[in-house]
Amino acid sequence: MNATDRKIFGTLFFSIFAAVTGVGIVVPLLPVYAHDLGASGIYIGLIFGAFSLSRTFFLPYFGRRSDKKGRKPLIVTGLFSYAVISVAFILSKGVEALIVIRFIQGITSAMIMPVVQAYVGDITPKGKEGWIMGLFNMSLFIGLSAGPLLGGVIKDRFSLQGAFACMGILSILGFALSLLFLPPVTDEHVVKKGLPPLAWSKIMKDRTIIGLFAYRLVHTACIGIIWGFLPVLADTEFSISASAIGILVMIGVCVSGIIQIPMGWIADRVNRKVMVFLGGLITTGAVYGFNHATGFNYLFWDSVAFGIGGGIAMPALMAAAVLRGSLIDAMGSVMALLTVAHSLGMLIGSVMAGVMMDMFDLKLAFTLGAAVMILGTILFMACTWRTDLNTGATPPPRRHKYPRSDMAIPFSPIGVIHTPFTDLTGMPIQPAGARDVIGKIVLDPQYEQGLKDLDGFSHLILIYHFHRSKGFQMTVEPFLDTVARGLFATRAPRRPNPIGLSIVRLLEVEQNELTVQGIDVLDQTPLLDIKPWVPAFDIQGEVRVGWMEKRQDNALEHKSDDRFVEEKRKR
Repeated sequence: MNATDRKIFGTLFFSIFAAVTGVGIVVPLLPVYAHDLGASGIYIGLIFGAFSLSRTFFLPYFGRRSDKKGRKPLIVTGLFSYAVISVAFILSKGVEALIVIRFIQGITSAMIMPVVQAYVGDITPKGKEGWIMGLFNMSLFIGLSAGPLLGGVIKDRFSLQGAFACMGILSILGFALSLLFLPPVTDEHVVKKGLPPLAWSKIMKDRTIIGLFAYRLVHTACIGIIWGFLPVLADTEFSISASAIGILVMIGVCVSGIIQIPMGWIADRVNRKVMVFLGGLITTGAVYGFNHATGFNYLFWDSVAFGIGGGIAMPALMAAAVLRGSLIDAMGSVMALLTVAHSLGMLIGSVMAGVMMDMFDLKLAFTLGAAVMILGTILFMACTWRTDLNTGATPPPRRHKYPRSDMAIPFSPIGVIHTPFTDLTGMPIQPAGARDVIGKIVLDPQYEQGLKDLDGFSHLILIYHFHRSKGFQMTVEPFLDTVARGLFATRAPRRPNPIGLSIVRLLEVEQNELTVQGIDVLDQTPLLDIKPWVPAFDIQGEVRVGWMEKRQDNALEHKSDDRFVEEKRKR
Protein backbone atom coordinates (compact mmCIF):
# COMPACT_ATOMS: atom_id res chain seq x y z
CA MET A 1 0.00 0.00 0.00
CA ASN A 2 1.53 3.30 -1.12
CA ALA A 3 1.58 6.55 0.89
CA THR A 4 -1.61 7.91 -0.68
CA ASP A 5 -3.53 4.71 0.01
CA ARG A 6 -2.24 4.64 3.60
CA LYS A 7 -3.59 8.17 4.09
CA ILE A 8 -6.96 7.10 2.69
CA PHE A 9 -7.00 4.05 4.95
CA GLY A 10 -6.16 6.12 8.04
CA THR A 11 -8.86 8.66 7.23
CA LEU A 12 -11.51 6.00 6.71
CA PHE A 13 -10.39 4.17 9.85
CA PHE A 14 -10.70 7.17 12.18
CA SER A 15 -13.82 8.60 10.50
CA ILE A 16 -15.71 5.34 10.85
CA PHE A 17 -14.39 4.79 14.36
CA ALA A 18 -15.83 8.14 15.44
CA ALA A 19 -19.18 7.57 13.74
CA VAL A 20 -19.60 3.96 14.91
CA THR A 21 -18.69 4.87 18.48
CA GLY A 22 -21.46 7.46 18.41
CA VAL A 23 -23.98 4.93 17.13
CA GLY A 24 -22.76 2.36 19.66
CA ILE A 25 -23.47 4.80 22.47
CA VAL A 26 -27.13 5.01 21.51
CA VAL A 27 -28.26 1.71 20.00
CA PRO A 28 -28.00 -0.59 23.07
CA LEU A 29 -30.02 1.94 25.10
CA LEU A 30 -32.93 2.08 22.66
CA PRO A 31 -34.55 -1.24 23.74
CA VAL A 32 -34.61 -0.25 27.42
CA TYR A 33 -35.78 3.28 26.51
CA ALA A 34 -38.58 1.89 24.32
CA HIS A 35 -39.52 -0.67 26.99
CA ASP A 36 -39.83 2.15 29.53
CA LEU A 37 -42.17 3.93 27.10
CA GLY A 38 -44.43 0.87 27.10
CA ALA A 39 -43.23 -0.84 23.92
CA SER A 40 -43.96 -4.56 23.58
CA GLY A 41 -41.44 -7.04 22.21
CA ILE A 42 -42.68 -6.62 18.64
CA TYR A 43 -42.28 -2.82 18.85
CA ILE A 44 -38.74 -3.20 20.13
CA GLY A 45 -38.12 -5.49 17.18
CA LEU A 46 -39.56 -2.88 14.80
CA ILE A 47 -37.25 -0.19 16.15
CA PHE A 48 -34.30 -2.29 15.03
CA GLY A 49 -36.09 -3.80 12.06
CA ALA A 50 -37.05 -0.41 10.56
CA PHE A 51 -33.37 0.50 10.31
CA SER A 52 -32.51 -2.76 8.58
CA LEU A 53 -35.53 -2.62 6.27
CA SER A 54 -34.81 0.84 4.86
CA ARG A 55 -31.09 0.18 4.57
CA THR A 56 -31.76 -3.05 2.68
CA PHE A 57 -33.83 -1.27 0.02
CA PHE A 58 -31.30 1.52 -0.53
CA LEU A 59 -28.06 -0.46 -0.39
CA PRO A 60 -28.12 -1.66 -4.04
CA TYR A 61 -28.70 1.89 -5.27
CA PHE A 62 -25.91 3.49 -3.24
CA GLY A 63 -23.50 0.59 -3.85
CA ARG A 64 -23.91 0.88 -7.62
CA ARG A 65 -23.81 4.68 -7.50
CA SER A 66 -20.48 4.58 -5.66
CA ASP A 67 -19.12 2.34 -8.45
CA LYS A 68 -20.26 4.88 -11.05
CA LYS A 69 -19.66 8.24 -9.36
CA GLY A 70 -17.07 7.53 -6.65
CA ARG A 71 -17.06 6.84 -2.91
CA LYS A 72 -16.33 10.17 -1.19
CA PRO A 73 -19.62 12.06 -1.86
CA LEU A 74 -21.71 9.32 -0.29
CA ILE A 75 -19.41 8.91 2.71
CA VAL A 76 -19.37 12.58 3.69
CA THR A 77 -23.12 12.99 3.09
CA GLY A 78 -23.92 9.97 5.21
CA LEU A 79 -21.74 11.03 8.14
CA PHE A 80 -23.24 14.53 8.19
CA SER A 81 -26.75 13.04 8.10
CA TYR A 82 -25.94 10.92 11.15
CA ALA A 83 -25.31 14.12 13.09
CA VAL A 84 -28.68 15.53 12.03
CA ILE A 85 -30.41 12.30 13.07
CA SER A 86 -28.92 12.56 16.56
CA VAL A 87 -30.86 15.81 17.00
CA ALA A 88 -34.03 14.02 15.90
CA PHE A 89 -33.47 11.39 18.60
CA ILE A 90 -33.26 14.14 21.23
CA LEU A 91 -36.56 15.63 20.06
CA SER A 92 -38.46 12.31 19.83
CA LYS A 93 -41.28 11.69 22.31
CA GLY A 94 -42.71 8.25 21.55
CA VAL A 95 -42.12 4.75 20.25
CA GLU A 96 -43.57 5.56 16.83
CA ALA A 97 -41.15 8.46 16.44
CA LEU A 98 -38.22 6.17 17.27
CA ILE A 99 -39.31 3.75 14.53
CA VAL A 100 -39.50 6.57 11.95
CA ILE A 101 -36.10 7.98 12.96
CA ARG A 102 -34.50 4.56 12.75
CA PHE A 103 -36.04 4.06 9.29
CA ILE A 104 -34.41 7.30 8.10
CA GLN A 105 -31.15 6.36 9.80
CA GLY A 106 -31.17 3.12 7.79
CA ILE A 107 -31.21 5.09 4.54
CA THR A 108 -28.28 7.17 5.77
CA SER A 109 -26.36 4.07 6.82
CA ALA A 110 -26.67 2.68 3.28
CA MET A 111 -24.50 5.59 2.14
CA ILE A 112 -21.69 4.80 4.56
CA MET A 113 -20.71 1.25 5.49
CA PRO A 114 -20.69 -0.63 2.16
CA VAL A 115 -19.13 2.34 0.40
CA VAL A 116 -16.37 2.68 3.00
CA GLN A 117 -15.66 -1.06 2.89
CA ALA A 118 -15.56 -0.94 -0.91
CA TYR A 119 -13.11 1.98 -0.70
CA VAL A 120 -10.88 -0.05 1.62
CA GLY A 121 -11.18 -3.01 -0.76
CA ASP A 122 -10.13 -0.79 -3.68
CA ILE A 123 -6.81 0.04 -2.01
CA THR A 124 -6.09 -3.42 -0.53
CA PRO A 125 -3.00 -5.14 -2.03
CA LYS A 126 -3.57 -8.65 -3.36
CA GLY A 127 -2.68 -11.34 -0.84
CA LYS A 128 -3.22 -9.02 2.16
CA GLU A 129 -7.03 -8.98 2.18
CA GLY A 130 -7.27 -10.60 5.61
CA TRP A 131 -4.71 -8.33 7.24
CA ILE A 132 -6.16 -5.10 5.82
CA MET A 133 -9.79 -5.99 6.49
CA GLY A 134 -8.92 -7.23 9.97
CA LEU A 135 -7.12 -3.98 10.68
CA PHE A 136 -9.98 -1.89 9.32
CA ASN A 137 -12.59 -3.90 11.23
CA MET A 138 -10.81 -2.80 14.39
CA SER A 139 -12.35 0.64 13.85
CA LEU A 140 -15.81 -0.93 13.77
CA PHE A 141 -15.42 -3.32 16.66
CA ILE A 142 -13.61 -0.95 18.98
CA GLY A 143 -16.20 1.74 18.24
CA LEU A 144 -19.08 -0.66 18.83
CA SER A 145 -17.52 -1.95 22.05
CA ALA A 146 -16.59 1.45 23.46
CA GLY A 147 -19.93 2.95 22.47
CA PRO A 148 -22.23 0.79 24.63
CA LEU A 149 -19.95 1.20 27.64
CA LEU A 150 -19.89 4.97 27.24
CA GLY A 151 -23.62 5.03 26.59
CA GLY A 152 -24.40 3.22 29.80
CA VAL A 153 -22.18 5.54 31.83
CA ILE A 154 -23.60 8.66 30.19
CA LYS A 155 -27.18 7.52 30.78
CA ASP A 156 -26.54 6.62 34.43
CA ARG A 157 -24.69 9.86 35.23
CA PHE A 158 -26.41 12.31 32.91
CA SER A 159 -29.33 11.40 30.62
CA LEU A 160 -30.28 9.56 27.46
CA GLN A 161 -30.33 12.90 25.63
CA GLY A 162 -26.67 13.29 26.54
CA ALA A 163 -25.93 10.00 24.79
CA PHE A 164 -27.72 11.23 21.66
CA ALA A 165 -25.67 14.44 21.75
CA CYS A 166 -22.43 12.44 21.92
CA MET A 167 -23.52 10.53 18.83
CA GLY A 168 -24.00 13.83 16.96
CA ILE A 169 -20.62 15.22 18.00
CA LEU A 170 -18.73 12.09 16.96
CA SER A 171 -20.58 11.94 13.62
CA ILE A 172 -19.55 15.52 12.86
CA LEU A 173 -15.95 14.57 13.65
CA GLY A 174 -16.07 11.70 11.17
CA PHE A 175 -17.64 13.97 8.56
CA ALA A 176 -14.89 16.57 8.96
CA LEU A 177 -12.09 14.00 8.67
CA SER A 178 -13.53 12.51 5.48
CA LEU A 179 -14.27 15.87 3.90
CA LEU A 180 -10.79 17.23 4.52
CA PHE A 181 -8.51 14.24 4.03
CA LEU A 182 -10.07 11.93 1.46
CA PRO A 183 -8.72 12.72 -2.04
CA PRO A 184 -10.95 14.15 -4.78
CA VAL A 185 -13.34 11.75 -6.49
CA THR A 186 -11.33 11.94 -9.72
CA ASP A 187 -8.36 10.32 -7.94
CA GLU A 188 -10.31 7.28 -6.70
CA HIS A 189 -9.33 3.91 -8.18
CA VAL A 190 -12.89 3.05 -9.13
CA VAL A 191 -13.31 6.29 -11.09
CA LYS A 192 -9.94 5.95 -12.84
CA LYS A 193 -10.91 2.51 -14.13
CA GLY A 194 -13.89 3.98 -15.96
CA LEU A 195 -15.53 0.53 -16.26
CA PRO A 196 -19.33 0.13 -16.11
CA PRO A 197 -20.58 -1.79 -13.04
CA LEU A 198 -21.19 -5.50 -13.41
CA ALA A 199 -24.86 -6.48 -13.68
CA TRP A 200 -26.52 -7.52 -10.42
CA SER A 201 -27.91 -10.65 -12.09
CA LYS A 202 -24.38 -11.94 -12.76
CA ILE A 203 -23.17 -11.18 -9.25
CA MET A 204 -26.12 -12.88 -7.59
CA LYS A 205 -25.55 -16.11 -9.55
CA ASP A 206 -22.02 -16.45 -8.13
CA ARG A 207 -22.11 -19.41 -5.72
CA THR A 208 -19.22 -18.07 -3.67
CA ILE A 209 -20.99 -14.76 -3.11
CA ILE A 210 -24.18 -16.64 -2.21
CA GLY A 211 -22.23 -18.53 0.45
CA LEU A 212 -20.68 -15.36 1.86
CA PHE A 213 -24.11 -13.72 1.85
CA ALA A 214 -25.71 -16.63 3.71
CA TYR A 215 -23.13 -16.67 6.49
CA ARG A 216 -23.23 -12.89 6.94
CA LEU A 217 -27.04 -13.08 7.09
CA VAL A 218 -27.28 -15.66 9.87
CA HIS A 219 -24.40 -14.21 11.88
CA THR A 220 -26.02 -10.79 11.84
CA ALA A 221 -29.39 -12.31 12.76
CA CYS A 222 -27.72 -13.53 15.93
CA ILE A 223 -26.31 -10.06 16.54
CA GLY A 224 -29.83 -8.65 16.10
CA ILE A 225 -31.13 -11.04 18.73
CA ILE A 226 -28.33 -10.19 21.18
CA TRP A 227 -28.36 -6.42 20.64
CA GLY A 228 -32.14 -6.21 20.77
CA PHE A 229 -32.98 -8.64 23.52
CA LEU A 230 -29.94 -9.37 25.68
CA PRO A 231 -30.49 -5.98 27.40
CA VAL A 232 -34.15 -6.91 28.04
CA LEU A 233 -33.15 -10.38 29.33
CA ALA A 234 -30.54 -8.88 31.64
CA ASP A 235 -32.94 -6.21 32.90
CA THR A 236 -36.08 -8.31 33.42
CA GLU A 237 -34.54 -11.62 34.53
CA PHE A 238 -31.58 -10.40 36.58
CA SER A 239 -32.22 -6.64 37.25
CA ILE A 240 -28.80 -5.71 35.87
CA SER A 241 -27.96 -1.97 35.74
CA ALA A 242 -27.63 0.04 32.53
CA SER A 243 -23.86 0.24 32.95
CA ALA A 244 -23.60 -3.54 33.37
CA ILE A 245 -25.84 -4.07 30.35
CA GLY A 246 -23.48 -1.84 28.38
CA ILE A 247 -20.61 -4.07 29.47
CA LEU A 248 -22.45 -7.21 28.31
CA VAL A 249 -23.10 -5.78 24.86
CA MET A 250 -19.63 -4.26 24.71
CA ILE A 251 -17.55 -7.25 25.73
CA GLY A 252 -18.46 -9.52 22.82
CA VAL A 253 -17.79 -6.77 20.29
CA CYS A 254 -14.58 -5.81 22.11
CA VAL A 255 -13.22 -9.36 22.12
CA SER A 256 -14.04 -9.76 18.46
CA GLY A 257 -12.30 -6.46 17.70
CA ILE A 258 -9.16 -7.35 19.68
CA ILE A 259 -8.57 -10.52 17.67
CA GLN A 260 -9.42 -8.98 14.29
CA ILE A 261 -5.81 -8.15 13.40
CA PRO A 262 -4.21 -11.50 14.37
CA MET A 263 -7.11 -13.40 12.77
CA GLY A 264 -6.76 -11.27 9.62
CA TRP A 265 -3.05 -12.05 9.49
CA ILE A 266 -3.82 -15.75 9.88
CA ALA A 267 -6.54 -15.56 7.20
CA ASP A 268 -3.88 -14.61 4.64
CA ARG A 269 -1.90 -17.75 5.50
CA VAL A 270 -4.35 -20.55 6.31
CA ASN A 271 -7.58 -21.88 4.85
CA ARG A 272 -10.18 -19.12 5.14
CA LYS A 273 -13.04 -21.56 4.68
CA VAL A 274 -11.97 -23.53 7.75
CA MET A 275 -11.76 -20.30 9.78
CA VAL A 276 -15.32 -19.32 8.85
CA PHE A 277 -16.63 -22.81 9.65
CA LEU A 278 -14.88 -22.87 13.05
CA GLY A 279 -16.19 -19.41 13.87
CA GLY A 280 -19.70 -20.54 12.94
CA LEU A 281 -19.56 -23.49 15.33
CA ILE A 282 -18.34 -21.32 18.22
CA THR A 283 -20.99 -18.69 17.51
CA THR A 284 -23.73 -21.35 17.44
CA GLY A 285 -22.71 -22.66 20.86
CA ALA A 286 -22.50 -19.17 22.34
CA VAL A 287 -25.96 -18.10 21.14
CA TYR A 288 -27.52 -21.31 22.44
CA GLY A 289 -25.81 -20.72 25.77
CA PHE A 290 -27.83 -17.57 26.48
CA ASN A 291 -30.86 -19.81 26.91
CA HIS A 292 -29.31 -21.22 30.07
CA ALA A 293 -28.02 -17.99 31.64
CA THR A 294 -27.97 -17.83 35.45
CA GLY A 295 -26.71 -14.31 36.02
CA PHE A 296 -24.26 -11.59 35.01
CA ASN A 297 -21.15 -13.80 35.05
CA TYR A 298 -22.73 -16.40 32.78
CA LEU A 299 -23.93 -13.71 30.35
CA PHE A 300 -20.48 -12.11 30.42
CA TRP A 301 -18.53 -15.24 29.44
CA ASP A 302 -21.13 -16.29 26.90
CA SER A 303 -20.77 -12.87 25.26
CA VAL A 304 -16.99 -13.38 25.22
CA ALA A 305 -17.47 -16.70 23.39
CA PHE A 306 -19.77 -15.04 20.87
CA GLY A 307 -17.09 -12.40 20.23
CA ILE A 308 -14.43 -15.06 19.69
CA GLY A 309 -16.60 -16.83 17.10
CA GLY A 310 -17.16 -13.63 15.16
CA GLY A 311 -13.53 -12.60 15.51
CA ILE A 312 -12.33 -15.83 13.91
CA ALA A 313 -14.85 -15.90 11.06
CA MET A 314 -15.31 -12.28 9.99
CA PRO A 315 -11.74 -11.37 8.87
CA ALA A 316 -11.64 -14.51 6.72
CA LEU A 317 -15.13 -13.86 5.34
CA MET A 318 -14.40 -10.21 4.47
CA ALA A 319 -11.02 -11.12 2.97
CA ALA A 320 -12.81 -13.58 0.68
CA ALA A 321 -15.34 -10.89 -0.22
CA VAL A 322 -12.63 -8.36 -1.10
CA LEU A 323 -10.85 -10.95 -3.23
CA ARG A 324 -14.08 -11.87 -5.01
CA GLY A 325 -15.00 -8.23 -5.58
CA SER A 326 -11.58 -7.57 -7.06
CA LEU A 327 -11.70 -10.63 -9.32
CA ILE A 328 -15.06 -9.70 -10.86
CA ASP A 329 -14.45 -5.90 -10.79
CA ALA A 330 -17.52 -5.27 -8.65
CA MET A 331 -16.18 -4.22 -5.26
CA GLY A 332 -18.96 -1.78 -4.43
CA SER A 333 -21.66 -4.20 -5.52
CA VAL A 334 -20.23 -7.10 -3.50
CA MET A 335 -19.87 -4.99 -0.36
CA ALA A 336 -23.38 -3.64 -0.82
CA LEU A 337 -24.71 -7.18 -1.17
CA LEU A 338 -22.99 -8.28 2.04
CA THR A 339 -24.38 -5.24 3.81
CA VAL A 340 -27.83 -6.20 2.51
CA ALA A 341 -27.23 -9.52 4.26
CA HIS A 342 -26.29 -7.58 7.39
CA SER A 343 -29.49 -5.51 7.22
CA LEU A 344 -31.74 -8.49 6.53
CA GLY A 345 -30.05 -10.37 9.36
CA MET A 346 -30.74 -7.57 11.83
CA LEU A 347 -34.34 -7.40 10.63
CA ILE A 348 -34.94 -11.16 10.74
CA GLY A 349 -33.14 -11.63 14.05
CA SER A 350 -34.79 -8.76 15.90
CA VAL A 351 -38.34 -9.39 14.64
CA MET A 352 -38.01 -13.17 15.09
CA ALA A 353 -36.86 -12.69 18.68
CA GLY A 354 -39.66 -10.20 19.33
CA VAL A 355 -42.28 -12.68 18.15
CA MET A 356 -40.74 -15.42 20.30
CA MET A 357 -40.77 -13.10 23.31
CA ASP A 358 -44.45 -12.15 22.88
CA MET A 359 -45.77 -15.60 21.95
CA PHE A 360 -43.57 -17.98 23.94
CA ASP A 361 -40.55 -17.10 26.06
CA LEU A 362 -37.68 -14.67 25.46
CA LYS A 363 -35.02 -17.33 26.08
CA LEU A 364 -36.36 -19.44 23.21
CA ALA A 365 -35.29 -16.66 20.82
CA PHE A 366 -31.67 -17.57 21.53
CA THR A 367 -32.34 -21.27 20.86
CA LEU A 368 -33.88 -20.41 17.50
CA GLY A 369 -30.92 -18.12 16.74
CA ALA A 370 -28.48 -21.00 17.31
CA ALA A 371 -30.44 -23.23 14.92
CA VAL A 372 -30.39 -20.54 12.22
CA MET A 373 -26.65 -20.02 12.74
CA ILE A 374 -25.72 -23.65 12.20
CA LEU A 375 -27.93 -23.91 9.10
CA GLY A 376 -26.27 -20.82 7.61
CA THR A 377 -22.83 -22.23 8.30
CA ILE A 378 -23.71 -25.46 6.49
CA LEU A 379 -25.06 -23.49 3.51
CA PHE A 380 -21.85 -21.46 3.39
CA MET A 381 -19.76 -24.63 3.20
CA ALA A 382 -21.98 -26.09 0.48
CA CYS A 383 -21.79 -22.96 -1.71
CA THR A 384 -18.02 -22.45 -1.35
CA TRP A 385 -17.01 -26.13 -1.40
CA ARG A 386 -15.25 -25.91 -4.78
CA THR A 387 -13.78 -22.43 -4.32
CA ASP A 388 -10.39 -21.59 -2.83
CA LEU A 389 -11.21 -18.52 -0.73
CA ASN A 390 -7.51 -17.65 -0.45
CA THR A 391 -6.92 -17.33 -4.20
CA GLY A 392 -10.42 -17.10 -5.64
CA ALA A 393 -9.76 -20.09 -7.87
CA THR A 394 -12.44 -22.65 -8.64
CA PRO A 395 -11.24 -26.17 -9.61
CA PRO A 396 -11.89 -26.96 -13.26
CA PRO A 397 -14.60 -29.45 -14.17
CA ARG A 398 -13.72 -33.05 -15.00
CA ARG A 399 -11.65 -33.44 -18.15
CA HIS A 400 -13.45 -34.25 -21.39
CA LYS A 401 -12.00 -35.52 -24.62
CA TYR A 402 -13.18 -32.30 -26.26
CA PRO A 403 -13.66 -28.92 -24.57
CA ARG A 404 -17.18 -28.43 -23.31
CA SER A 405 -19.15 -25.58 -24.88
CA ASP A 406 -20.53 -24.59 -21.46
CA MET A 407 -17.08 -24.32 -19.83
CA ALA A 408 -16.69 -20.80 -18.45
CA ILE A 409 -13.29 -19.12 -18.82
CA PRO A 410 -13.41 -15.93 -16.72
CA PHE A 411 -11.53 -12.78 -17.73
CA SER A 412 -11.41 -9.46 -15.93
CA PRO A 413 -10.61 -6.16 -17.68
CA ILE A 414 -7.22 -4.65 -16.85
CA GLY A 415 -8.33 -1.19 -17.93
CA VAL A 416 -10.52 0.77 -20.30
CA ILE A 417 -9.95 2.29 -23.77
CA HIS A 418 -11.13 5.86 -24.40
CA THR A 419 -11.69 6.99 -27.99
CA PRO A 420 -13.73 9.65 -29.84
CA PHE A 421 -16.19 7.00 -31.06
CA THR A 422 -19.41 6.80 -29.03
CA ASP A 423 -21.65 5.23 -31.71
CA LEU A 424 -21.26 1.85 -33.40
CA THR A 425 -22.03 3.36 -36.81
CA GLY A 426 -19.67 5.62 -38.74
CA MET A 427 -16.50 4.20 -37.15
CA PRO A 428 -13.34 3.00 -38.91
CA ILE A 429 -13.56 -0.77 -39.40
CA GLN A 430 -9.81 -1.41 -39.00
CA PRO A 431 -6.80 0.46 -37.51
CA ALA A 432 -5.66 1.21 -41.07
CA GLY A 433 -8.70 3.45 -41.44
CA ALA A 434 -8.01 5.25 -38.15
CA ARG A 435 -4.37 6.22 -38.64
CA ASP A 436 -4.79 9.74 -37.25
CA VAL A 437 -7.20 8.89 -34.42
CA ILE A 438 -5.78 9.44 -30.92
CA GLY A 439 -7.01 7.41 -27.96
CA LYS A 440 -6.13 6.90 -24.33
CA ILE A 441 -5.83 3.69 -22.34
CA VAL A 442 -6.32 3.89 -18.56
CA LEU A 443 -5.07 0.81 -16.71
CA ASP A 444 -6.21 -0.26 -13.27
CA PRO A 445 -3.49 1.15 -10.95
CA GLN A 446 -2.67 -2.35 -9.66
CA TYR A 447 -1.26 -3.19 -13.12
CA GLU A 448 0.84 -0.03 -13.52
CA GLN A 449 4.12 -1.79 -12.75
CA GLY A 450 3.48 -4.07 -15.73
CA LEU A 451 4.02 -1.06 -18.06
CA LYS A 452 7.72 -0.95 -17.17
CA ASP A 453 9.90 -0.95 -20.35
CA LEU A 454 6.85 -0.65 -22.64
CA ASP A 455 7.93 2.83 -23.82
CA GLY A 456 10.73 1.17 -25.78
CA PHE A 457 8.22 -0.21 -28.31
CA SER A 458 6.62 1.83 -31.08
CA HIS A 459 3.54 -0.36 -31.61
CA LEU A 460 1.26 -2.42 -29.37
CA ILE A 461 -1.23 -5.24 -29.79
CA LEU A 462 -4.44 -4.48 -27.88
CA ILE A 463 -6.78 -7.33 -26.97
CA TYR A 464 -10.18 -6.17 -25.84
CA HIS A 465 -13.80 -7.15 -25.29
CA PHE A 466 -16.58 -6.18 -27.73
CA HIS A 467 -18.78 -5.13 -24.80
CA ARG A 468 -21.70 -4.07 -27.02
CA SER A 469 -21.74 -7.36 -28.91
CA LYS A 470 -24.74 -9.62 -28.22
CA GLY A 471 -25.18 -13.01 -29.86
CA PHE A 472 -23.70 -14.28 -33.14
CA GLN A 473 -24.46 -16.05 -36.42
CA MET A 474 -22.17 -18.49 -38.19
CA THR A 475 -22.53 -16.65 -41.52
CA VAL A 476 -22.46 -12.86 -41.78
CA GLU A 477 -22.29 -10.17 -44.42
CA PRO A 478 -19.04 -8.31 -43.54
CA PHE A 479 -18.50 -4.58 -43.93
CA LEU A 480 -16.30 -5.04 -46.99
CA ASP A 481 -18.65 -7.35 -48.90
CA THR A 482 -22.27 -7.95 -49.92
CA VAL A 483 -22.01 -11.74 -49.79
CA ALA A 484 -22.57 -13.88 -46.69
CA ARG A 485 -19.25 -15.28 -45.43
CA GLY A 486 -18.35 -17.75 -42.72
CA LEU A 487 -17.98 -15.90 -39.42
CA PHE A 488 -14.43 -17.10 -38.82
CA ALA A 489 -13.39 -15.84 -42.26
CA THR A 490 -14.38 -12.28 -41.24
CA ARG A 491 -13.56 -9.77 -38.52
CA ALA A 492 -17.22 -9.16 -37.61
CA PRO A 493 -17.67 -8.12 -33.92
CA ARG A 494 -20.52 -10.56 -33.19
CA ARG A 495 -18.69 -13.76 -32.29
CA PRO A 496 -19.06 -16.72 -29.86
CA ASN A 497 -16.31 -15.05 -27.79
CA PRO A 498 -16.51 -11.30 -28.59
CA ILE A 499 -12.79 -10.54 -28.46
CA GLY A 500 -11.16 -7.87 -30.63
CA LEU A 501 -7.54 -7.20 -31.57
CA SER A 502 -5.93 -3.98 -32.85
CA ILE A 503 -2.36 -2.92 -33.57
CA VAL A 504 -1.76 0.72 -32.59
CA ARG A 505 1.14 3.17 -32.34
CA LEU A 506 2.31 4.02 -28.81
CA LEU A 507 2.82 7.76 -28.32
CA GLU A 508 3.28 8.16 -24.56
CA VAL A 509 3.33 6.26 -21.27
CA GLU A 510 2.49 8.26 -18.14
CA GLN A 511 1.96 6.32 -14.93
CA ASN A 512 -1.04 4.04 -15.62
CA GLU A 513 -2.14 5.86 -18.80
CA LEU A 514 -1.11 5.21 -22.40
CA THR A 515 -1.68 7.55 -25.35
CA VAL A 516 -2.02 5.65 -28.64
CA GLN A 517 -2.63 6.46 -32.31
CA GLY A 518 -4.57 4.50 -34.93
CA ILE A 519 -7.28 3.26 -32.57
CA ASP A 520 -10.49 1.90 -34.13
CA VAL A 521 -12.58 0.81 -31.11
CA LEU A 522 -15.63 2.15 -29.33
CA ASP A 523 -15.22 4.48 -26.35
CA GLN A 524 -15.28 2.74 -22.92
CA THR A 525 -14.16 -0.60 -24.41
CA PRO A 526 -12.84 -2.96 -21.67
CA LEU A 527 -9.17 -3.85 -22.25
CA LEU A 528 -8.11 -7.46 -21.63
CA ASP A 529 -4.38 -7.43 -22.45
CA ILE A 530 -1.49 -5.50 -24.02
CA LYS A 531 1.41 -7.05 -25.92
CA PRO A 532 4.33 -5.39 -27.75
CA TRP A 533 4.16 -5.71 -31.54
CA VAL A 534 7.46 -7.10 -32.93
CA PRO A 535 7.87 -7.32 -36.75
CA ALA A 536 10.18 -10.34 -36.58
CA PHE A 537 7.53 -12.21 -34.60
CA ASP A 538 4.35 -10.92 -36.18
CA ILE A 539 5.08 -10.38 -39.89
CA GLN A 540 4.87 -13.52 -41.98
CA GLY A 541 6.47 -14.04 -45.39
CA GLU A 542 4.09 -15.32 -48.03
CA VAL A 543 0.44 -14.73 -47.10
CA ARG A 544 -2.99 -15.14 -48.68
CA VAL A 545 -5.99 -12.98 -47.72
CA GLY A 546 -8.79 -14.98 -49.30
CA TRP A 547 -11.94 -13.12 -50.36
CA MET A 548 -10.43 -9.86 -49.04
CA GLU A 549 -7.74 -9.81 -51.77
CA LYS A 550 -9.51 -7.17 -53.87
CA ARG A 551 -11.23 -5.42 -50.99
CA GLN A 552 -8.57 -4.92 -48.30
CA ASP A 553 -7.61 -1.44 -49.52
CA ASN A 554 -11.22 -0.32 -49.02
CA ALA A 555 -10.72 -0.53 -45.25
CA LEU A 556 -8.80 2.77 -45.40
CA GLU A 557 -11.99 4.73 -46.15
CA HIS A 558 -14.88 2.38 -45.35
CA LYS A 559 -16.91 3.16 -42.21
CA SER A 560 -19.09 0.88 -40.13
CA ASP A 561 -22.86 0.84 -40.62
CA ASP A 562 -25.65 -0.59 -38.47
CA ARG A 563 -25.59 -4.19 -39.70
CA PHE A 564 -24.14 -5.45 -36.39
CA VAL A 565 -26.11 -3.09 -34.14
CA GLU A 566 -28.33 -4.92 -31.66
CA GLU A 567 -31.40 -2.73 -32.20
CA LYS A 568 -31.45 -3.41 -35.94
CA ARG A 569 -30.87 -7.13 -35.47
CA LYS A 570 -33.99 -7.36 -33.26
CA ARG A 571 -36.26 -5.69 -35.85
